[in-house]
Amino acid sequence: MDQYTPGGPERIWELDDGERAICLQRMIRQDIDGEAWKLIYYHGEAPQLFNLSQDPAEQHDLAQDADFLHIRNHLTAQVLESWKPEEIRQILSDKQVDNVIMRAWAQAGHPVEQHRWPLLPEMNHLRDYPAEPFS
Repeated sequence: MDQYTPGGPERIWELDDGERAICLQRMIRQDIDGEAWKLIYYHGEAPQLFNLSQDPAEQHDLAQDADFLHIRNHLTAQVLESWKPEEIRQILSDKQVDNVIMRAWAQAGHPVEQHRWPLLPEMNHLRDYPAEPFS
């Protein structure tokens, strides 16, 4: 069974000093010949390949093992089908502007938690929509 969504998800990494280090990555999990496999593709870097059936904790990277080159190639080809790293890089670059604003707000507002804030009942704008699904 495939566990992969074309078009995403992509991830970026951020350094502790707030400087952006963009590392685009994608992951696919798939059963091949009765074994569960996971490949993590890093744009411009070596991928990682794990046999989840035998190594569920992902401790042994098999990407460089010649015995599993066919699995690596098969999963990499699937990951790259709709992969457009330059478009993704541009989207992430555009979103960095928003991150500058959010970081300034967090520094000025000193929220208790940086990733969550208390939601009050009056902030629930879903009540403004009908309970039935839109037709």
